[in-house]
Amino acid sequence: MAERGIKGSLFQQVVNEVQRLVTEGRLGASELARALSPEDRSLIEAPILPGSWYPISTHDRLLRLLAAKLAGGSREYWIEGGREAADQLAGRGIYHQMEQSRDRIEDFVGRVLVTLSGALYSFTRWRWCGVDASRQRFAIEVSDAAAFPDTC
Repeated sequence: MAERGIKGSLFQQVVNEVQRLVTEGRLGASELARALSPEDRSLIEAPILPGSWYPISTHDRLLRLLAAKLAGGSREYWIEGGREAADQLAGRGIYHQMEQSRDRIEDFVGRVLVTLSGALYSFTRWRWCGVDASRQRFAIEVSDAAAFPDTC
C-alpha cells in the first residue's frame, strides 16, 4: 500500500462501530455516501485483516463521521475512543509492550506509545523525550507527521 496506513487491528474497531450504526438504522446509505469516498465504502464492506495496512485517510473520515453522528463532532469522542482502542488492544495480548508495571508508570506509558506507533502506523517517527521534574507530564516528539490526522 503506497498511502500512509493504519494497522487493521485499530481500523477494525472503527469499521465495527460504523457497521453497528448501519445495522441499527442510525446511519444511512446517503450519509455514508456524503461522508465517504467509494473506496472508503468498499473497504468497510470487506473483511478487515488485523495485520494489514489501511489508508489513514479512510480511518480519519470514518472517525469524523462517527464523531459527528455520536457526539456532535466533539473531539472528546476521539479521546475516549483512543482510550477504548488501547484497552481493547491490551486485552488481545498481542502487543506485549502493554504489559503494565506500576513502577514509573509514566516511563512505561511513554515506551508503549513510542514502540506501538511503529506497529500501528506505517508512517511517522516517535521519540520518547522523558518526564518533567514534577512527574505530572511527559513528552513524545512525533516527526514526519504532516499526514497524521487530528482524529488520531
